[in-house]
Amino acid sequence: MTDKSPLPPDSPALRDESRLSGWAEGLGSPADRRAASELIGQSLAKGIPMTFQGARTGLRGAGVPNGGLIVGAARLDRVEGLRRGQWGFELLVQPGYRLADLRRDLATRRPNLAASQAEPEALKELLAEFRAEELFWPPDPSETSATMGGLASTNASGPNRSRFGRAADHLSGLRVILHDGQEYNLERGAFKFGPQGLPLPTGRLLEADPKALGLPPEADLLDLLAGGQGMYGFISGLWLKLAKAPAHLWGLVFFPDSEEKAVSLIEAILDDPPEALISLDFLDLPSLSVVSVLRQSAKKLREIPEPPTGAASAVSLELMADDESLIESASERIIQNCLDRGCDPDQSWALVGTEVEKSRLFAHAVPEGLGSLLDSVRAGGYPAVMTATDFTRPDLRFGQNLGECRRDLREMGLTAVTFGHALDNHLSVNFLPKNAEEAKRATELMGHWLERAKNAGGELFFGQGVGKLKKELFLAHESPERIASLRAAKKALDPNGLFNPGNLFD
Repeated sequence: MTDKSPLPPDSPALRDESRLSGWAEGLGSPADRRAASELIGQSLAKGIPMTFQGARTGLRGAGVPNGGLIVGAARLDRVEGLRRGQWGFELLVQPGYRLADLRRDLATRRPNLAASQAEPEALKELLAEFRAEELFWPPDPSETSATMGGLASTNASGPNRSRFGRAADHLSGLRVILHDGQEYNLERGAFKFGPQGLPLPTGRLLEADPKALGLPPEADLLDLLAGGQGMYGFISGLWLKLAKAPAHLWGLVFFPDSEEKAVSLIEAILDDPPEALISLDFLDLPSLSVVSVLRQSAKKLREIPEPPTGAASAVSLELMADDESLIESASERIIQNCLDRGCDPDQSWALVGTEVEKSRLFAHAVPEGLGSLLDSVRAGGYPAVMTATDFTRPDLRFGQNLGECRRDLREMGLTAVTFGHALDNHLSVNFLPKNAEEAKRATELMGHWLERAKNAGGELFFGQGVGKLKKELFLAHESPERIASLRAAKKALDPNGLFNPGNLFD
């Protein structure tokens, strides 16, 4: 289905959660692979730029169109295959299949495989084996309404990244439509970097090495496509590598009455991290305020207890293991750390199994709620968009990293909502500028932080990538070698510049 008339300015398809708006001459919503291939092939032949969209949950404007045609993946939401590969069970899903769909299908162990081409008897046996195991997809980002195509395109990760890595680490194959209009089935390892560069299925050669592209030494074409923000081609299918779920999952959320106590607790945990620890998150007082505002309109949040009176921050962590005694001993140590720092463990949340979803929902409410606050600013007349950055600082302890940010915010006369993943010493700092002057100062400060992080060997744009909103900061602070290599990748995979124009580069 394709609507070739220009989209009206108020069309939801012209914006994402960042509140950035764009424009487009048409919207295509293919219902199956064949329709998607035909639509993209026709657009390529006519030289029509395309912007690929999932659920529009992004915060960097990557799915916001800069003219041309929007190709929406929402109707491509099926499970197409199941196999047992060298890593275990693998599920083939279409790009519009959501993380919530995956969680549901793994919980019920009944994915709808109507589109599978497997022989019925073989499929029946495979499904019986599949249903005998409890499985999960380890990256498990917190935005459950996001599509798998979107998660792959941003190489997303969850709070457990330090343990399980990112989306690309858990893909065994991709199906992708490239600039020649052909759909390719790419298996992990089929196209590897060599001394001359990376051979591409179209016959071209990308003359770059993985390090210059910001990829690990063993990377292949899948790693480049994952995180490409739709700039290299349309992902039409993903083979997800599933893992056996550990038998036990616990969650603990503490609410210290000062930020200093929260930092002290985090650093005590980091000094001797338990084996079972898979995530350790920090939320500041403004973050708790954002959640409180969102509770008024979000029914699911109202089902979760409110933070205790006097809470000035939150420390949320997850413990996972097959041996429950490991989790029990880790919990005892952490609770003692809490007591030693004057925190009240009786004011904490203790969650087991599926209850842990409550703490995840609580933490994810912060970035979701920021959008609502932005809408309030926009209602006042200033067209604010998501103004945020995130980075890691391997040279500092968590408290030092946060302290530097606090000092700089005071000196610049700015306020921000700050949260992060402490296991990576990662901070996400989010501004709500009320006018152009505040936005200018926030952008200047973000540039200072990114430069420091780069000089310290940290990771820039840790979260949802660059998209359109962060490209100026990216081009100003990323290394010239990496920028040149990414430009070469764009030229090799999209020589006519028709895929997701405006992302990363103009």
